[in-house]
Amino acid sequence: MRMPRFATSVIATALFTFVTLASVHPAEARKDMSQYETVLYSLILMHSQPPYVYYAISGRGRAIVTFSVDRQGKLLEVKLDRHSARTPFGDEARRIVKKASRYFPAPPADLPNERLTFCVPISFSGR
Repeated sequence: MRMPRFATSVIATALFTFVTLASVHPAEARKDMSQYETVLYSLILMHSQPPYVYYAISGRGRAIVTFSVDRQGKLLEVKLDRHSARTPFGDEARRIVKKASRYFPAPPADLPNERLTFCVPISFSGR
């Protein structure tokens, strides 16, 4: 049975790239960062499915979104890679991240950086 048209983050290729590296306790900080990434990823995935997703675009495509959060979990910046910015999927991917960011929790206290940056591809499947 074919699933209805919706945007999904491809799990195999949507592993968060965490740009900010922790330097205090690398193993523990990596574990905390991994858990935090999973929470953010889940929120983005949830908001990339109906009824949250906008249906005006059709076809298949992918947009790569880079976003940053502060120590309170507030979204600071959302950017698209240069290829995604020129497609209708880019605007929708940006909207998905912004909508999901309302529910982003604060990162773990033991992560040393003031700004955490993540990169995630969001794939769109056609009708």
